[in-house]
Amino acid sequence: MFCSNCGKPVGNTPFCSNCGAKVNLPPMPSEPVKEETVEPAPEIAPAPEIAPAPEPIAAVPVIEPEQDTAAEPSPEATANAEPAAIEVPETEPAPQIQAPSEPASQVQAPAAPAPQAQIPVAQNTPVNTPKKKSKAPLIIILSVVGALVLIGGGIGAYFGYQYYNKVQKYDKAKEAFDNGQYAEAYQEFTELEDYEDSEYWAEYADVELKSGDIDELIDAKRFDEAINQLQIRADFFGSEAEGRKAKALISECETAEAAFSAMDSRSYDLALIQFGALDTLKDKYSYEMSLCKAYGSLFEAKDNNDWTGIIAQLYGFQTQDLDLAFLADPKTDEAKLVADLYNGQTEDIDSVAAVINPIDSEQAELKDYAIKGLKYDQAVKKAQDALDNPTEQKTEDMIAIFQDLGDFMDSATYLDTFTKKKEENEKRKKTYEEAENYFNNGEYYKAKIAYDSLGGYMDSKDKSAQCEQSLPENGSMKINYGKGVTMKVVAPSGSNVFMKFYDASGNAVAQIFIRAGKSAKVKLKAATYTIKVAYGDTWYGDIDMFGAAATYSQLKNGSSTDFKLKKNYTYTLRLLASTTGNVGADAVPGGADGM
Repeated sequence: MFCSNCGKPVGNTPFCSNCGAKVNLPPMPSEPVKEETVEPAPEIAPAPEIAPAPEPIAAVPVIEPEQDTAAEPSPEATANAEPAAIEVPETEPAPQIQAPSEPASQVQAPAAPAPQAQIPVAQNTPVNTPKKKSKAPLIIILSVVGALVLIGGGIGAYFGYQYYNKVQKYDKAKEAFDNGQYAEAYQEFTELEDYEDSEYWAEYADVELKSGDIDELIDAKRFDEAINQLQIRADFFGSEAEGRKAKALISECETAEAAFSAMDSRSYDLALIQFGALDTLKDKYSYEMSLCKAYGSLFEAKDNNDWTGIIAQLYGFQTQDLDLAFLADPKTDEAKLVADLYNGQTEDIDSVAAVINPIDSEQAELKDYAIKGLKYDQAVKKAQDALDNPTEQKTEDMIAIFQDLGDFMDSATYLDTFTKKKEENEKRKKTYEEAENYFNNGEYYKAKIAYDSLGGYMDSKDKSAQCEQSLPENGSMKINYGKGVTMKVVAPSGSNVFMKFYDASGNAVAQIFIRAGKSAKVKLKAATYTIKVAYGDTWYGDIDMFGAAATYSQLKNGSSTDFKLKKNYTYTLRLLASTTGNVGADAVPGGADGM
């Protein structure tokens, strides 16, 4: 016989042991029971008590013993009571079986009437059965056996129903697990309790739930949380492949976390080494590795004062061109401007600075540093020119530039240098003005000294050359003082002479210029004179005469400076470059100013 619900073969039971559906048993034949030896029914363990069915089960017919006319009437039978004076093999009455009030969740089984809780016995109502000879023991035995079969079929149907329910539930839980529906799988396996390996799969599903967002945590750099979830997997799987994989990933997370920590502390070389030590996660952080390399190049450029290198690398960060491909092939005007600066083809620092937009405060500091470096290099070049060819305007410009650079590099030293230059310029300007005054006043030697001290300031070199005057002719510049006395003066061969005569009151009353090796005469009146003589080669006019490098003397007549000249005498004064003459000399204090 086969179940009409699931198609599986069934025994002579009221319910299918596979799906729990009710089975329509064929009616038992009503022919008389054959007389045959019936072995006593085996002892059956008490069945659990079940609730009484709402209606009698028609599958097993009730058989009453045939009564003999001579026998006494059968006493009234009550439930679970055996007929009197009939010997039946001793069997324990079947206890009641408590059936579940509801089928297990998720299994839809057809409703079936609960098995009869009590063994049917004779009722007061007569049963229309054929009158036969009394075979009470056999009939009672068959009745008990039939009841037990009925009860056994109900128990089998119940447990078959429960088994089918768990099989379906397990399969559903496993399917949910395989589809990654771990919350549902965990619920189902937990409800199955110790059914087969449900406890293992429930724990496995729980592990997957607790470690389901490891990748997201790693992507978000939440390494501590990722490590905690990986540790759950490592503890669950132990030495299995998944456990070893979890432990390896824990190690990688720790290394990656250390690498990011090194980046935060600007230890980019260390971070690059740590990223390079990764295996599974290495490809995930390829950009960070490029970033570390770029930062390494950036700080190397800073250490080497490579200002254009810093600017190029900052622009690479800005455009995410970390390999600086734009230097060889700029695609935009901004990129070309930076590339031209890098290649030394422009010095337009302000325009370059305008296109660099740092991505953080650290890069902003480096930009300022590089721009200052570029301006510093330009300032140093200009400073050298300003020192070699000083002008007032150049000095003012350099002071402004180095003031703006502040304490960058040795800008303060340059600032000090040009500040002093400014002070010197102010002094030079004053000296130049003084030289001009001397020149305009005919004090050409004083003017020359002032011009020469200016070191090429303005037109001081040209003005200095103009201070040397033409050498006067021999006997020129002569001023006579009366008549009666003639003074002939003979100049030494190696020096020009300018001579002055002073009266008793100290007034210069006569003078004459005699070229070297020449002689000349001057007319004087008879009187007492003092005579002063200047010797020199270059003439700076009658005020400064031969300049400070010349010799200025006052002639002495013995121990006196007075020379008394008598009327109608001609005196010859021979000036010698020796000490053998009869006229001495003392140096004139103040040089030309003392003449």
